Amino acid sequence: MKGTSLCQKVQNPDSMAMMNFKWFAHRLSLQLSAIKS
Repeated sequence: MKGTSLCQKVQNPDSMAMMNFKWFAHRLSLQLSAIKS
């Protein structure tokens, strides 16, 4: 049980970081497209 909980603790920050990165990249692309137009 301790092993699975440890894996979840390790995976959750990674998934959150990926979501934050995707959101940041999406916002950045929107700003770049606004600058180009």
